[in-house]
Amino acid sequence: MWSISTHNINRVNTLANAAKVWAGEKPWRNEDAAWRQLAERRATHKRIVKLDDNLGYECVLYQTALVTYHTDGAVTLRCHDTVSSNAFAWYVSPNGCTPLSSQGRMFWEVKTAEGTRYYRQGAEPLRLRPTGAGQWLLTSQADISYEAVNHNSQRAAVRKQVKPYADWHKLTERLSGKALPRHYNSVDRAHALNVVPRLSDPEHYLSIANFATPEVLTEALYHATGGIYKAPVPYDRLPRNYA
Repeated sequence: MWSISTHNINRVNTLANAAKVWAGEKPWRNEDAAWRQLAERRATHKRIVKLDDNLGYECVLYQTALVTYHTDGAVTLRCHDTVSSNAFAWYVSPNGCTPLSSQGRMFWEVKTAEGTRYYRQGAEPLRLRPTGAGQWLLTSQADISYEAVNHNSQRAAVRKQVKPYADWHKLTERLSGKALPRHYNSVDRAHALNVVPRLSDPEHYLSIANFATPEVLTEALYHATGGIYKAPVPYDRLPRNYA
């Protein structure tokens, strides 16, 4: 997978370190600019930017300030779901904060007094203040991730409802030597619920087959009846999947 070159990126992990890197680099083409390179001279997309009124420094990749060090000790972290952003952020991340990717989504692994937490930027960037010993406290609102969770007993009940139709469907295809028409790869949950009363009567199976295969119907009923439901993921772990 394509990523930016990380050769020669200056390591930045504290406010003092950011100030040192800033002071050690020359302005681009000797201009009195508000930014300096964080890597080789031509890599102007990897920059450190000095905030107005000396309030801190931003570590910027292209147009995104992934990490900002503030003079009050706080840091601001942003998420951008690219390999390049993760690679760049690793070099400019504060001590106790590590960027990582979960199924293509960027998170920040943060050391806190309560243990390791995994935060993702919501409507606003993540804002953290130090609490000592390389630990941080989140002072903004992180995004809430949701994952799909199986309700096994409800799933079993759905399969039991669908089984007579599934058996008929399988036998019909075997006897006819060809697959029944498959009109839809997915069905609306409300429509799937409307089919349920007809599952007990084989007279309706052919019309149901024109609507959905047993597999498609089962999946729709899982979601419609709570066999699969969406649950918030606690911040002390990464999502197992995304709902």
